[in-house]
Amino acid sequence: MAAVVLLSIASGDSTAFAQTPELATDNAFEFAFENEAEGWTADFADLPADFDQPTYELDSGFRALPESLSGNGFYIQGHKISDDLFMYLKRQVEGLLPSTTYPMTVEIDLATDVL
Repeated sequence: MAAVVLLSIASGDSTAFAQTPELATDNAFEFAFENEAEGWTADFADLPADFDQPTYELDSGFRALPESLSGNGFYIQGHKISDDLFMYLKRQVEGLLPSTTYPMTVEIDLATDVL
């Protein structure tokens, strides 16, 4: 089973709000992927230590959206050989305090082509 996911926040609607006395109210972290990946990277887990890259078809990166959509997004792909393949995006966010709970709201636009 192959899976292809393209994450697009082209409209800029993805916002995480941090609300604590230590930080200004309603700090917003917006990632629109207009011109770059904005620090986001992809990673993969639950793979054998000696996995064969061509077999798993792992691929990721900042790309233009398919012709039927407009803008850019973050592409991630993998081919599941066993029961597990965990694909994820990650990014460090500055300005948060350790041992602090932050309520947040996240909105994303997600395009997928599962074969």
